[in-house]
Amino acid sequence: MRRYIIALVLIVAAAARPGAQTPDPIAGDLQKDWADQKARMTALADAMPEDKYGFKATEAQRTFGEQLHHLAEAHVRMFRALDASGKIPAPEVAAAKTKDEIVKALAAAYDYGQAVLAAQGSLGESAGTRSKARVVWAAMNNAMNHYGQCVVYLRLNGIVPPASRR
Repeated sequence: MRRYIIALVLIVAAAARPGAQTPDPIAGDLQKDWADQKARMTALADAMPEDKYGFKATEAQRTFGEQLHHLAEAHVRMFRALDASGKIPAPEVAAAKTKDEIVKALAAAYDYGQAVLAAQGSLGESAGTRSKARVVWAAMNNAMNHYGQCVVYLRLNGIVPPASRR
């Protein structure tokens, strides 16, 4: 019994020591969701032929390529706000114009987001006027808006989106 009590005291003391961190389940969930979204968005980007990257449904809309390029830039901008220290180098995505460049920029923006997410402490902490988790949710929500637009572009060109091929 005495060994049990000593072991229990040691476990409690180790957990209570300054600097001890327990895994943040929200961070783990968001990292998984972010990786899943990267796979979905890059598959979508790959599905459109390069000669259709200039397609847009109406004159007022962005082209397919512009949708994805804009998303890459938005991800970098939003995750820069989480990396207040600037320790994680943000990718340069502004110059992307061709399909290959845009797909690479999109993947780099998601990789940057994943690196910034992995470096965070608690996502419940403040990032300006909102929590860090809320910044990530806003980035994911923005991506799904663009995903929906790009799905329409694919379908208007006779292409079944990868996520619908199952």
